[in-house]
Amino acid sequence: MAVRVVLAFANDDKRPLDFLRYESETVYQCLKRMDRQFVTANMLREVSANDLRTEFAYDSPLNVFHFSGHAGSLNLLLADGQEVNGNGIAKMLSKVKGLDLVFLNGCATYDLVDAFHKAGAKIVIASSREVFDEDAAEFSVAFYLCLSQLSDVGTAFDEACAWLQTRQKDIKGMERHIATTVPGKETDGRFPFKIFYKPIVNGGGEIDEDKAKYKSYEGWKIRNQVTPSSSYSPYLKIIEVIGSKGNDIADYILDKMPAATSEVADFGDLQNIYNIFIGKPRTINNAEELHEKIVMLVPRPLEKIMGRMFTNALSIKNGNSEVFEDYWEDLLDFYDILVKFTCYIMVSDLFERKYRLGAKFVIDSHIKDQVQQLLELPKDQVENFNYRSLIRAIPKLIRDNGQPTFVEEYMTGNFIIDVDDLNLSHNIIRLEKIRRRHGTGNIQDHCRIVEKELCNILNEVCFILRYNLLVVRNIEAVRFRFDSRQIFRHSILELRQRQLRTGKEWDENNDYSQNYSVILAKGLDSIMNYLSLSPLIIDKCLITNDENSQLYYYSHSEGDKIVYMGGDDKEDTIEIEFQLKKIVDLSTGVKIIIEKTVIPFIEHIDNHDLIDRQTFDKEKAMNRLTLIYEQFDHLRTTIK
Repeated sequence: MAVRVVLAFANDDKRPLDFLRYESETVYQCLKRMDRQFVTANMLREVSANDLRTEFAYDSPLNVFHFSGHAGSLNLLLADGQEVNGNGIAKMLSKVKGLDLVFLNGCATYDLVDAFHKAGAKIVIASSREVFDEDAAEFSVAFYLCLSQLSDVGTAFDEACAWLQTRQKDIKGMERHIATTVPGKETDGRFPFKIFYKPIVNGGGEIDEDKAKYKSYEGWKIRNQVTPSSSYSPYLKIIEVIGSKGNDIADYILDKMPAATSEVADFGDLQNIYNIFIGKPRTINNAEELHEKIVMLVPRPLEKIMGRMFTNALSIKNGNSEVFEDYWEDLLDFYDILVKFTCYIMVSDLFERKYRLGAKFVIDSHIKDQVQQLLELPKDQVENFNYRSLIRAIPKLIRDNGQPTFVEEYMTGNFIIDVDDLNLSHNIIRLEKIRRRHGTGNIQDHCRIVEKELCNILNEVCFILRYNLLVVRNIEAVRFRFDSRQIFRHSILELRQRQLRTGKEWDENNDYSQNYSVILAKGLDSIMNYLSLSPLIIDKCLITNDENSQLYYYSHSEGDKIVYMGGDDKEDTIEIEFQLKKIVDLSTGVKIIIEKTVIPFIEHIDNHDLIDRQTFDKEKAMNRLTLIYEQFDHLRTTIK
């Protein structure tokens, strides 16, 4: 028989909980994904006392009851504004059969633990003190994510604790505490959530404290017929999902830009290769042609990561399971770069619209706060920053302002997918990072789960296949004395097929792209229709005057310092900051102290093994780094 779950959520108009909807949708989605033969979930969004009476009156067993909202001591605040005594809810629950778990997700619900144990609940999760809304939501999401991944309740609780502790910041905001009650006594920073197992009473009427006897409670889990497959083939699902998008993209281009025949042919070719692939036994040995076509379309450094993934997948197929560790790292690198790359496209588009329209372009205060947080992101919050929220919110904001987005096809037509399901995919990957860090599960299962969720995310951001990532190395301007035309020659490096080429000449409207920058372009017939990704994404070779390309992504800030992470090697960083350096000049015979502005990256250039000393120009590098710093500072000023 399926595990029956009732999820009850109650908000308050006077003291609204901003994260309650995120919690309710994500938790419900976790359970909804599971096989209905094994779990059924009913969500009560704005629960009243009558709703609970109706739900508890069913004859079928109720295994899990979850409440989220304002609480305090013995009381719970329901959606109709009525404070109800939790003991009364417990009495109603005492009439149902099969009650395994009760989760009371509000402030100071500890005093209700005994009542729900007496009502029959074997396990109760409650808070010992006040808890902030965001903390409560994140803990609940992590707990049910773990349960949905077939963890037992004890493991799910431990991993939810680890999830919350990785946030490493003091979360402010509304507390889930009824204003008319006194919060719990434990307000000294100790972890707020605790798990309580129903006491086992021995023959003498005393509580048995033998922990071994409570193992059956701790080991409770939602049973599911889905088990990890022993025939898991790394990488196959990723290229299968990307390959399947060829036809959708070709149809979109044909509808919007019928003249772009070369692009249509490119993606039609991808679709043909994909059809050949799915017509054969789906093995990594049969996937080489599809892999080669895909890596010609994706931008670097995704291309390089996918190359390593394919090589490792072949090695695993040949029996070398030791490279699963390397494959795991490649999956996480792929995810991180994919999400940041997509996020920075959206943020760059936001600033593009703001520059064009000025005060007419209205930015929602919540998005403004998120972008400002991104541009001032400390190192210890990189892992927890919600890049995916900006990916979804910014295109909607631009369209709400009556403007077209640069990436027109995002979440339109055939590219629309379930947002709540996407949110769940991101959270599951984040959970798998924590589980792997704590040694829970085996490496093959971690890879299988992350790869599955990556495929879901790729459905959202498959547009990256049709956009060209270019580095504009320099723009040469030419004008003759008796000719009013201006001619611009762009020297660009295409970061999709690694071809250095000189652009065509343009003489209309005095238009040209952005010098020494990384840009995203629609097609290559004309790069006037482009989006500048600098200074969020930069190319070190533009700074050092090298002929190759080496991309770096904005990572975090440390005071006035901006830190970029290497796309090819995340351990490789560029730090840009200005420092005043005192120099003693004795050339005139008089001791003179000169204060000079320096950038550490330039001062320590001799430590960089990959720099070509013959082409490196220190003064030009200084100027270009200064420009990047000023651009970044301008973004911060604009968003405030």
